[in-house]
Amino acid sequence: MLKKIKTCIFLYKYEIIFLSVIYAIGVYFRLAPRLQIDPHLLTLNADIWERLAIAQYFKDHGFLPEFCLRYIAYGHVPLWYPPISPILFAWLSWILHLDIPTVSSRIIPFIEALSPLTIFFLSSMLFNKRTAFLATRFALFLA
Repeated sequence: MLKKIKTCIFLYKYEIIFLSVIYAIGVYFRLAPRLQIDPHLLTLNADIWERLAIAQYFKDHGFLPEFCLRYIAYGHVPLWYPPISPILFAWLSWILHLDIPTVSSRIIPFIEALSPLTIFFLSSMLFNKRTAFLATRFALFLA
């Protein structure tokens, strides 16, 4: 098993170039449409606005809200969002001195573009490098 992991982690020059190109294309697909609009006009999806509100609450108060902000009108509905993304948004906003919507629309695409690369390492460990190349190309357009 250890030999399989070493084989998966060791990369040849052409694999590094392939993964760099996949990452660059992924960043372009995620960032180019967002650069044409204001960073505060993210989307009409309510889910991202809820996460940004939770992140702003965490940044202002230092802890996550106990109840879901979207359902305050219905009473005390427990917060059901996973806490990692709002905490990451608030942390990056604090580190970079940017507002949270700007972090979400301008910085997070660089992190999101790493998702197809994980498919390469997983499939090369489970199968072989040829399958990893193919799966990564498919994952670029799906992830």
